[in-house]
This record gives sequence, C-alpha cells and structure tokens, in this order.
Amino acid sequence: MTTSLWSGGESATDWGGLSTRGVRSAALLRLLRGFMTARCFVALVLIMLQAFSWGIGGVTPPPLLLALAVGYFAVTLLGWRFARVMPPIRGFGSAWIITIGVDLLAFALLQMLQLGNINYAPLFALPVLMAAVLGSVTVGLGTTAVATLLLLADAGWSWIHSSNDSSARFVQAALTGTGLFVVALLAHELALRLAREETIALRNRSTARLHALVNDLVIETLSEGVLVIDARGLVHAA
Repeated sequence: MTTSLWSGGESATDWGGLSTRGVRSAALLRLLRGFMTARCFVALVLIMLQAFSWGIGGVTPPPLLLALAVGYFAVTLLGWRFARVMPPIRGFGSAWIITIGVDLLAFALLQMLQLGNINYAPLFALPVLMAAVLGSVTVGLGTTAVATLLLLADAGWSWIHSSNDSSARFVQAALTGTGLFVVALLAHELALRLAREETIALRNRSTARLHALVNDLVIETLSEGVLVIDARGLVHAA
C-alpha cells in the first residue's frame, strides 16, 4: 500500500526511502544526465530557430534575442560539463539556480522578447519536469508556481504595452499554468515510484547475496552431504 501524497505519515515526497539509507539513486542520476542533455538540445534548437527565421522568413532577430539564445546555449553546455548536481534537489539552493532557475529566466526573457506568432510558453515544461522529477514536491510545485507567475507577468506586460485586447493571453497563461501543475504532480509521483522500486530491488539483491553466503557457510560446516553426478561422473549438484 503506497503512502498518499497528502497523508500525515512518512512523506511521499521527501525521497525518504533514499535519504534514510544514504543511497544515491542510479535512476535519478540517469534522469539528471538526460535533462542536462535535453537542455543543451533545446538551446541549440533556439539558435537554429533564430537562424531559420532570418534566413527563410526574412525576419532579422533582435540582437538581444540572438545573444540570449547563444548565452543560454553556453550556460547549458557548461552546466552539462561541469555542474555537480546530486539528486534529489530538496531546496531552492545553488543546484536549483544553476539548472532550473537559469531555464526559467531564459524562457521568461524569450517569451517577453518574442517575435510574431512564436510562443515560447511550452518550453516552461522542461524546468517544471526537471524540478518535479529530480526534486521534492516543494521544489516541483514551487517551480511550477514561478513558471505560472512569469507567464502571467508576461501577459500583464503585453496588456500594459499593447492597445489590443490581451485577455486571451491571460487565459492562455492560466491554462498553461494549470497544465504544468498537473504534469508536475504526476511526474513527481512517477519518479518517486521509480526510486522506490530501485531501492526495493537493491534491498532484495542484498538479501539474496546474504542468503547465498549463509548457505555456503552451512554447507562448509556439514560433515555429510549429497553429491549428484551423472553416468559420466559430471557433478550437477553438491
């Protein structure tokens, strides 16, 4: 029986199954490497998008937008190579800032400086997923709240500086934020289940090894035993 997300017993979102045993989850480390690689890929796609809009669409991107895309790519590449982040992320410290915080800031600036009909709001799913999968429930929901507030702030900025009706942008920001909250909760529960299953598998493997050692010790102390051989003298069991 699994612990409920809102139960009053052992927290299902503190990664307690890992922290109480000092275990570094190999599954979470693989997910971290995957997220760091995905960040580099997204940054490269952003640079290619600016080049595509300039070469094919004939729209010259603002220097600030191009510099932001290039700078984000450099930061993600440095983070992929040199960042020492050990999941799970339990707070809004340096590990959160150099990974998730950088993503939120970059995507918020891209959304504010967007050209034409390009919408960068879906990119907020990356830091939200990263926080939900690699962090505690506080980190996941807190990151989602920050992403939602940034989207609403962008809608408010557009409403202030535009004469057009911006109500659609507020509705879109609210709907996007709601979807991000749902995704964060589900992703965190799945990641927590993965870490628990890995912990159980490691415990079972340790138990099996212990039983094997005990059996070997018992067999060595026996004065009598059973030897199973075939007609050719090959030993099948001892």
